[in-house]
Amino acid sequence: MTANRMGMRNCERKLILATLTALLLSVPSFAGDGSRGTLPLVPYPRSVEIHRGTFDAEGAEVVCLSLTPKETAAVEGFAENLSAISAKRGRGRIVFDRDTTLADEAYRIVVGRRSVEVFSSSYSGTFYAIRTLQQLLPTGIYGPGIMKALSPEGEKRHFAPGSEHAAVKDAALVCCGEGEYGDFKIPCMEIEDSPRFAYRGAGLDCSRHFFTVESVKNFLRVMSFYKMNRFHWHLTNDAGWRAEIKKYPRLTADGAFRNGIMTSHVKGLYRGGQYGGYYTQEQMREIVRYADSLAITVVPEVCLPSHIESALVAYPELGCTGGPYQLRNKIGVYPEILCAGKETTYEFIDDVLGELCEIFPGEYFHIGGDECLKTRWEECPRCQAKIRELGLEDSGEWKAENYLQNYLTHRVQEMLARRGKKLIGWDEIIEGDLGPGATVMSWRGTKGGVKAVSKGMEVVMAPTDHCYLDYIQSDFPDIEPPSIGYWLPFENAYDFDPTEGIAPERQSLVKGVECELWTEFIVTENHLHYMMLPRLLAVSEVQWCAPESRDIERMRDAVLSTHFPLLRSQGYVYCRAIER
Repeated sequence: MTANRMGMRNCERKLILATLTALLLSVPSFAGDGSRGTLPLVPYPRSVEIHRGTFDAEGAEVVCLSLTPKETAAVEGFAENLSAISAKRGRGRIVFDRDTTLADEAYRIVVGRRSVEVFSSSYSGTFYAIRTLQQLLPTGIYGPGIMKALSPEGEKRHFAPGSEHAAVKDAALVCCGEGEYGDFKIPCMEIEDSPRFAYRGAGLDCSRHFFTVESVKNFLRVMSFYKMNRFHWHLTNDAGWRAEIKKYPRLTADGAFRNGIMTSHVKGLYRGGQYGGYYTQEQMREIVRYADSLAITVVPEVCLPSHIESALVAYPELGCTGGPYQLRNKIGVYPEILCAGKETTYEFIDDVLGELCEIFPGEYFHIGGDECLKTRWEECPRCQAKIRELGLEDSGEWKAENYLQNYLTHRVQEMLARRGKKLIGWDEIIEGDLGPGATVMSWRGTKGGVKAVSKGMEVVMAPTDHCYLDYIQSDFPDIEPPSIGYWLPFENAYDFDPTEGIAPERQSLVKGVECELWTEFIVTENHLHYMMLPRLLAVSEVQWCAPESRDIERMRDAVLSTHFPLLRSQGYVYCRAIER
């Protein structure tokens, strides 16, 4: 045998082995002996017991017992999609029923050979049970994907010509095909499931770059696939004001459109021309309604008192200097700030919060509070007079201006409390004497969260090194699309304990975890999806799963076998780095 033929045989063997390996990875492994087993579910349920036999879901009858109209509507949607992809009428039954002993977001699924019983006590529990069943069925059960749902005009926006980085464009060509229907058989099993944390969030920055209502809905759909329940909507920043406020029309007339965008500070990409947009109050209500149908509550954010130049452009009298001010088209921390010494500032805040609290019914309202430079306050006669009036002084740890921010935050907290809302802000809000009552979102690592918990404050963990999805995710930075530049691979997003360093008796104050997608350099929807996927899936397990239920190898197999095809069928672009 010649050397060339031997080489060809070796290549053939490698190809066969690689093909067999891929086939094995694509088939979920189910135990049949009453063991824990392995299911391709993300996030993974709290308790799984798999038995012998299977249930054939194709053409199954779906029945509702003792459910609310809202739950019934969700189940009927599931039934319609199941019927649409079924080639035959089956003999099985899937029965949804009430169990008031279950916690609010909990559910139980019992799969037998002839029937499936689903129990819950709330809409959230019913919805999550549906999502679990959907992950076990062909991808067509989700209905039309985002590419089918978009109009031709919308599709053009989705794939904005000339705006995608090459890596994202290539991913789109690969990942936006239509999925094929697969096996309808579900293993007989019992699932008992409930989340570890009550607050399971994902943040989207629509200030730096504006995304359409449909794009926001597509983001919410991904969140709902993985049982996230808080949508943190970043509506204002120095780059643009995105929320219509009827009492202050210039906020959107002057503060929502800027000249040019920076698409990368690393690669020096810049585009000129007017850029921007905003959401009308009816559009914001539409997002709230859509999120609610997905068991998601919207948490709006209006940055106070810093990152506010989009408001100062419109109403310069609210600042310390009176301007001139400008909308910022590139990343940075700027000194412009609301004047804390003017009573008109607090009237403005109260008016804005009043209109937005009517639109967003959730319990939390985010006020930012981060990266608040105090130089303008130090120079402002009105702010210095307010400091003297309040008797604020420098301490060993903080300056008087830090305590002035606490004063402003306290007043905003009272405004929100009158409207039945809880204030939540970045960990800088505790720099001073801010005490219990506010919720702290810890982004500069977890130290701010640990400190807040020690003061008896509730905390949501969102540290940059585990939760910032605008960081690059592969170890080939040269082929990654534009980003802020730091590295956060899938494994780092998964390897996070939100309660580490917190005494057991105080761990209940950690309300949850949130991942963030800042969009300084994210211009298109494809780019947005690429940055969040599949890392959002990793974060979802941190949010939902008890530590003993987490297993990164099981997770990786589930993503490769089931969730990449799911995302592909729905038209989402994702990073494929974990395939190696």
